[in-house]
Amino acid sequence: MNEHNEILLKKSRKIASDALCFEEQNDSDNPLCLKLYQASETILQKIVDQTNEERAIYLLNLVQERIKILKKRKNTQRDSITQVESDNGHTILNQIMQTGLHTTFSDIIGNENAKLALKESIILPSMRPDIFTGLRSPNCGILLLGPPGNGKTLLAEACAVESKCRFFLISASCLTSKWMGESEKLMRALFTVATNLQPSIIFFDEIDSLLSKRKGDEHETSRRLKTEFLSRFGGAGTNQQSGVLVIGATNRPQDIDDAVLRRFPKRIFIDMPEFLDRKEMLSQFIKNERHVLSPEDFDMLAKATEGFSGSDLFNLAKDATFQPIRELELDSLQVIDKENIRAIDLNDFILSLQDTKPSVKQSSVRSIKKWLKNN
Repeated sequence: MNEHNEILLKKSRKIASDALCFEEQNDSDNPLCLKLYQASETILQKIVDQTNEERAIYLLNLVQERIKILKKRKNTQRDSITQVESDNGHTILNQIMQTGLHTTFSDIIGNENAKLALKESIILPSMRPDIFTGLRSPNCGILLLGPPGNGKTLLAEACAVESKCRFFLISASCLTSKWMGESEKLMRALFTVATNLQPSIIFFDEIDSLLSKRKGDEHETSRRLKTEFLSRFGGAGTNQQSGVLVIGATNRPQDIDDAVLRRFPKRIFIDMPEFLDRKEMLSQFIKNERHVLSPEDFDMLAKATEGFSGSDLFNLAKDATFQPIRELELDSLQVIDKENIRAIDLNDFILSLQDTKPSVKQSSVRSIKKWLKNN
């Protein structure tokens, strides 16, 4: 074999090696993985046609086998999803499965203990599935509980991004229907699609509103929906080792059905932001706005906003940015250059604090902590 073909052989081996790396990282669904194998196949086929070299033939057979396996896996997934089309599979794919997520743990301020617990429960097992087996195998259900407005949804999104999982965002409105039997069909389709597109994360926002305690006078549709969830997630005959993780978020854990709670053995408390967290949040919220606040001003604001949730702090910062606008007459606002609007200062935040109050009662925070301690 001449020098040119030797170079081509090394190139094809390198391309096939890159494709194999995708598979080892559990990212074989990435379209680039199949394209790399096909590129390697094209080069190897050219070498074999010219030289009939044994090394090229051997490598070509291996690459073609990987291409065959990947195509078969892709067709199997497509067929499985097609089977649930009558069960609203398209609704799950088009409206509930989220794409284009970019949030990572480094983007989220505070709750370091919660981040550490989530990394241990989700990220590390996704990186080394060979280690996290047996008793070390990760929990299939995680409950994020804490007062509203403190980043439970963002944390779930970050888990999906960093573990390279598909993310299904569920709220009560997504799975409820006025038609009898339609809600449980959607629930069934959700778990079928998530299983076939695993690794997947199903995130139930405000899970207490969807899967609350069962009562004697409960509507039949609601009861059937809960029964379908329980049978699909952790019921008899379900695979506890499947690549589907269910995360629930709530600020009222006492309202969740007991059988549902049993499916969430891992419970993580998402606390209110502390002093340093509030300071950093306020700084981040207005970093792209023109302001004259000093570090000492942020210290004062962080002290003044004790008891504020993350969303309360965002609303405060947003209102403060409007204070310079409110000083302008309508006629002036229509002609003034953006650069001539005065910078945001500490007084703007002080004025906004008069109208922006904490949305979370301390009694509700204590109630959640008490529940977590007793359960």
